[in-house]
Amino acid sequence: MMASASLRAFLWVNLACLCWAGNLVVGRLLRDAIGPGLLVCVRTLMATVLLALIARAFNRGAPVDAKPSAPRPWGLLLLMAATGIVGYQGLLYQALHTTGAFNAALINACTPLMTALLAWVVHGTRLSAGAYAGILLSMIGVAVILSGGDGARLRSMHFGTGDLLILIAVVLWGVYSLAGRQVMQQRSVIGTTALATALALPLSLPLALLERSWERMEWTVGVAGGLVYVAVFASVVAMLAWNRAVRLAGPAHAAAAMNMMPLYALLVSVWVLHEPFHGYQGVGGAMVVAGCLWATLAPTIRAKPVQTGSAAISGGSKAR
Repeated sequence: MMASASLRAFLWVNLACLCWAGNLVVGRLLRDAIGPGLLVCVRTLMATVLLALIARAFNRGAPVDAKPSAPRPWGLLLLMAATGIVGYQGLLYQALHTTGAFNAALINACTPLMTALLAWVVHGTRLSAGAYAGILLSMIGVAVILSGGDGARLRSMHFGTGDLLILIAVVLWGVYSLAGRQVMQQRSVIGTTALATALALPLSLPLALLERSWERMEWTVGVAGGLVYVAVFASVVAMLAWNRAVRLAGPAHAAAAMNMMPLYALLVSVWVLHEPFHGYQGVGGAMVVAGCLWATLAPTIRAKPVQTGSAAISGGSKAR
């Protein structure tokens, strides 16, 4: 049963990673057309409307919340909004102005490890040695893909301000995932995602007002299309898929499959842009898939007992 939940979580994370791979490309393309604060604000506004409609549709047939009588954990929902929706995305878009996709993807490959460490510190959830080995294997696979099989490229990497922003964003994503796991022990995935996104809107508005990037931007078909993509796929589809995976398997196991994102970015470039596919990419891709599967399906060693109310709820791999 636990293995089945972990496998389903792996599939949900793959859907999220496929959407987020496109988000990196779109964010890079829009970096000169729209400021990061305004981009986060507009996509959050559009996503809030879409999620409200989805929640309303589900509410007609059945309650959106798993436990309607349970009070809404506004503090945790606000933490999710500030970290994973406003903080993570804002830092990522800002970093894309000053760092390349190579550095960004390599630093993002640390997300599974960072989330696992946070889950251990906060909830006492410990992954097995096999899970950590799988995470390491997937990180090596990402490095193989992005380095072009040339170790000298990795050794010549230079880190700047944008890279530090991405590293902070990785930590914020781990916090978002842990908070989401706790909320979704009592509430539905749709309800949690919709409420957290709605709370992110007033948090993102001051960033857009301070930035004032709308004064110099030009509204083109490309900009509009990019905004629709990040709102529908990166903010709604991907976030619902990710939160579903977190509820099924816990934040540490869900994050173990996030290194599939660079692989999807590679496949999109080969398919859409007709870029050549090299042998080292196949080797690195196989390492990523094997490592992500290995880490996701590996068992959790120990977790603190589940508590109710405002106490911390375990982030173990068994979903309830």
